[in-house]
Amino acid sequence: MPKRTLIIIAAAVIGLAYLTDREETSEADVTPKAPLFGTPCDFEVVAGAVPVHAGPASEHPVIGELTSGMVIGAHQVEQEGYRQLGRDRWVMADTLRHVSGELCR
Repeated sequence: MPKRTLIIIAAAVIGLAYLTDREETSEADVTPKAPLFGTPCDFEVVAGAVPVHAGPASEHPVIGELTSGMVIGAHQVEQEGYRQLGRDRWVMADTLRHVSGELCR
């Protein structure tokens, strides 16, 4: 088999593997992923359907949703009325109730 044909086949296999492995964010990904630097506090979601934004404002894309009663880890960082859950994960602070963690009182 010519070398060029092998290169084309290898590129096709790699491309197919890449496309097969890609996943879009879905509601199944709503559970906040553990951030790289840990979460010192726990909060309970006290509102119905709470959108998780990619940044600390409603203009940022919604990347998930939390539901009432969920207990989630969060950081002490609060900005523009939004609490940081992890890297690129923010929710409106008034939709959460502090459960534990002295840094977030």
